[in-house]
Amino acid sequence: MAADLSGFTAAEVSTRPGTSDLTGLAEAPTLYLTGGANSLNDVFNANHIIGSATNDALTIAGSLGNVSGKTIDLGDGDDTLNISTVHTPIGLVGVEHLNGNSQDNFFTLLSNVSGLAVDLGAPAELRSG
Repeated sequence: MAADLSGFTAAEVSTRPGTSDLTGLAEAPTLYLTGGANSLNDVFNANHIIGSATNDALTIAGSLGNVSGKTIDLGDGDDTLNISTVHTPIGLVGVEHLNGNSQDNFFTLLSNVSGLAVDLGAPAELRSG
């Protein structure tokens, strides 16, 4: 169940632990993560997901919703994105490791990325971008 976030700003929402459905915000929503390990099930209506200046690990077990052009910026440090969705068009910034799961994963990178280690798991690895 989504939290009713009507009337809140993105900065106010970033202080609410466990909030990943940003429906109701008037501005382009940004989800700010705490430093270290973060785990989310589904993330809907967040255009940007921002990490910290430390080593971050973000695990998204479910869907990233249907927001096109979603950007995940995990900031400085040695950062890892673990994602389980089957098809994901995303922009990555400050992500050094991208890990999929045992399903057929397909990622479209919407930005230029250098130094990215990709492990999409078995059985097939599909990359685009």
